[in-house]
Amino acid sequence: MVMAGLTAMAMAVGFGPSAQAADGFYEIVNFGSGVYRFINRATGKCMDLKYGRDADGTIIHVRGGSTSAGAQIQSVHCTGFGNAAQVWSFRP
Repeated sequence: MVMAGLTAMAMAVGFGPSAQAADGFYEIVNFGSGVYRFINRATGKCMDLKYGRDADGTIIHVRGGSTSAGAQIQSVHCTGFGNAAQVWSFRP
């Protein structure tokens, strides 16, 4: 999945109101060759795309399928690099 508007220089990113809590922060981990993962600092779980899809524009798993502002992102156990739903790249 390609993330626009973020820079690879960032060390962590917070999402939503829970970003002040440890579970609201994700480490951006560079695995080389333009491959990154967002790993939750508190749980060690990976940010994952809904239904395992990997196309641009696919939504991130959101707890309960909520579309409300401040809905929590759902993270899942990290799997191998064969799971394109957990592998990210950046573009300017």
